[in-house]
Amino acid sequence: MKTKTYSGKSNTHHKKLWNNLFYSLKTKLTEYSQTNGEEKVIFLDVDGVLNYDCSTEDLDDFCLAELKKIVLETKAKLVLTSSWKFYFLRDDDNATKRYMTERLAEYNLALYDIAPDLGSGRRADEIKLWLKEHPSFGSYVILDDCFFPGFKEMKRHLCLTDWNRNGLTAEHSKKAIRILNGIYLSSRI
Repeated sequence: MKTKTYSGKSNTHHKKLWNNLFYSLKTKLTEYSQTNGEEKVIFLDVDGVLNYDCSTEDLDDFCLAELKKIVLETKAKLVLTSSWKFYFLRDDDNATKRYMTERLAEYNLALYDIAPDLGSGRRADEIKLWLKEHPSFGSYVILDDCFFPGFKEMKRHLCLTDWNRNGLTAEHSKKAIRILNGIYLSSRI
């Protein structure tokens, strides 16, 4: 038996209208993000994101799989913001650089770029500078386990992981995907 609302229409009818409206809005947002020419970028920390509490030398398979999921669903590029970037900025072929490159490759992932170095604790400024130098990137997410100075104004783009709780989890990857796909309506800095 259908229940009637004050307008004489069934609740089922109203639910269908709302679902259609939501689907239409979601479709338009997806179309906009795919056709406006903006590329997507993930600003990637390592310690506390791709590994957690037991090691700073190993990258966790579950965390790497979650990162892969984000990249597959958003087509985002990876930009390293972690202190691990210093291994990549060196001219030598060091073991840490090789290890991270190989581990990412196991998941068909690769770094697109390295964030500039502006000094300790200035990660937000490094991200802002990178975005300024790469104007084709409009949608971004920051995967980090630390709330650096300057992140407050970038909070809608921040997906804060937990060093003590498994690094990048399925919950974090879902949030990152929503941010990158424009579900959280946001603008560039």
